[in-house]
Amino acid sequence: MTLINAIPSSGEIALTDETQIDNVRNAYDALTLDQQALVTNESVLMQAENELISLELATNKVVIAENSISQTDVDDAQIYVSALTNGSSKTALQDRLDAVQDNIDVLEAETLINNYFASNSVEVSRYTTANKEAAFISEAEDLINDLGATMSITNTVRNSQTISTYTIVLSKGNTSVTLDVTVTFVRN
Repeated sequence: MTLINAIPSSGEIALTDETQIDNVRNAYDALTLDQQALVTNESVLMQAENELISLELATNKVVIAENSISQTDVDDAQIYVSALTNGSSKTALQDRLDAVQDNIDVLEAETLINNYFASNSVEVSRYTTANKEAAFISEAEDLINDLGATMSITNTVRNSQTISTYTIVLSKGNTSVTLDVTVTFVRN
């Protein structure tokens, strides 16, 4: 019973506890049936073993998502992470998965902005720098709003009265990407 009581509590099981949990299982299995009958907290050991298995599966799914940067893999890993018992291990895996999702969202925002402004112009009432920048920001933010990414302009180059190139930073969480976007403006 003492060895079982030394196992980390539910939600605090970590992959590094595998050896300890295996040693406790081996010690329990080495007992005679009469001795095992005296152990009143075997359920704690079984819970720890099950939690460790779930944690290993969830961790493997998160690693796959981190390596693939695929929305399908993130969604799959999220199912396993969500099923874990609340605690520090679940929180750490969720943080890793959130970082992958942030990366996917920023890359998606980059694609949306590049594709949209490559084939669409922005309407403005006047060709002033302020009007053009405000119109560009408005349209770009509408494109990426659902992704939760933020955008900031770090540089503006006026190529002509109707064309400007903006250096922007797209970010979410600890992920960011810098890109140049050339925008054509037309008067409405």
